[in-house]
Amino acid sequence: MKAKLMIHRLTSSRMDDLGRVLGGTWGSGCWCIYPRMTPTQERALPGPGGAAERRRRAMTCLSRRRRPPGLLAYRDGEPVGWVAIAPRRELGRVDASKATPRVDDAEVWVIPCITVKRKARGEGVAVALIRSAVD
Repeated sequence: MKAKLMIHRLTSSRMDDLGRVLGGTWGSGCWCIYPRMTPTQERALPGPGGAAERRRRAMTCLSRRRRPPGLLAYRDGEPVGWVAIAPRRELGRVDASKATPRVDDAEVWVIPCITVKRKARGEGVAVALIRSAVD
């Protein structure tokens, strides 16, 4: 029997856990900033280091806000999943997308990213994250 899944808000103290979930060939470099910023905004991120370091700093800043940029799922204390959630107006690349244009002026929320570690797939992690994001 699998241990109970625990869902926690992303906080600055959980940034390493986010990196562990997003790992792999693209994940730790993305830091889930891609949907949040237009290319121009992303290039303007301040500070030293490469793009991945600047993205991590940007997500760390977001994680300090009262409303978190997403949620992490844990099983047995290990991070196994991530869901990003934000109002569409805060997701620059999504808001500017011609593929998903606004249909009205309603304030809608978007889940631009959901990631489950390979070893935890098929165990209901994504569904639990989506339900928690809706709550």
